[in-house]
Amino acid sequence: MVLSLIGRVELAVTTSTTVHFLSWPAPVDVLAAGRILKLGRRLAVGEVVMRSERDSRAVCQVTGTYALTPEPG
Repeated sequence: MVLSLIGRVELAVTTSTTVHFLSWPAPVDVLAAGRILKLGRRLAVGEVVMRSERDSRAVCQVTGTYALTPEPG
């Protein structure tokens, strides 16, 4: 998600990832929806929520933080 918004960034790295498994999904497709919570100059924070195709309840929630290399100058 982050790189789709800002393009390729040299030395951008994941600084943290937290995964919460909330329930066991049915044996059908699992759909994921992501959103950027914060996009700053040095950090980007995003969230992804996964749901079973047949149920609107979340089966997994993931948050991640990406460290971005500051632009020169």
